[in-house]
Amino acid sequence: MHSVPGLTQLLDDIADCDEIIIINTEKNRKTRYELGITVLDQKNLIKSLDIKDYFEGPLIDHDPCFSGELFIFKKIFYGELFYIKIKELQIIEDDKIIKCISCHLDFI
Repeated sequence: MHSVPGLTQLLDDIADCDEIIIINTEKNRKTRYELGITVLDQKNLIKSLDIKDYFEGPLIDHDPCFSGELFIFKKIFYGELFYIKIKELQIIEDDKIIKCISCHLDFI
């Protein structure tokens, strides 16, 4: 795989972060409900991401309230293909925070 700017750093940041915040979207909740998994399970999935799970990015976050880049991963977890969209590391009150916009079944 060719070098993707920021990918290795993001994976290092995920491994070393203080907290992973999973945005409480309908798709993320529905996936938890359908599979009987928890937010902690989703966080463990994110912590297990590897360079081979990379799908796309870096992409610009087009939400005007939030700057920064996004990366998309796809990974088999609990026998299902997950679509995971991660925001690059943010420092909030000295805590290293990774925000996960999407962590749901890949419906493609």
